[in-house]
Amino acid sequence: MQALLRISLALLVLMVLLVASAPGLIYLAGIGSVEGRPQADAPPLRPAQRQWLRCELRADGLPEAPITNPWSYALRVLRRDAPPSYGDEMSWIIARHYNATHSKRQRAMARMLSGMSMSIWIARHWTQDQMEFQVHALLQDASRFSCQPGPSEWQR
Repeated sequence: MQALLRISLALLVLMVLLVASAPGLIYLAGIGSVEGRPQADAPPLRPAQRQWLRCELRADGLPEAPITNPWSYALRVLRRDAPPSYGDEMSWIIARHYNATHSKRQRAMARMLSGMSMSIWIARHWTQDQMEFQVHALLQDASRFSCQPGPSEWQR
């Protein structure tokens, strides 16, 4: 009876450890399936450029810091009631663009996991100014805009 109790307890502890470590393991697997890491350029945006970017991303209120660890990301996914922050949206755009040409795997699930991992990596290693500059450049190159680009001072 005692042996059965010990085995049950050991299995329970093992399951808890596995569940607790799953986000970190998924992050490592995802980041490992991407070749290299994106490089950041960081000239700060002018206020008009930042305003245009916030309009494009439909950001209202004060900018929030992006998620910087796999456990917070997993919690946000499980909660489903919290929309992505301004920083999360920027890091995801950069990660999606980078992974399009640097992902080692092409299956949808693998690309999604590598996108989440790269998004977290970018949020950890880039400043908000670097993310804003990169996303502004990516969106300026897009063919359609939700917000109308303003006068020539908005151009890079």
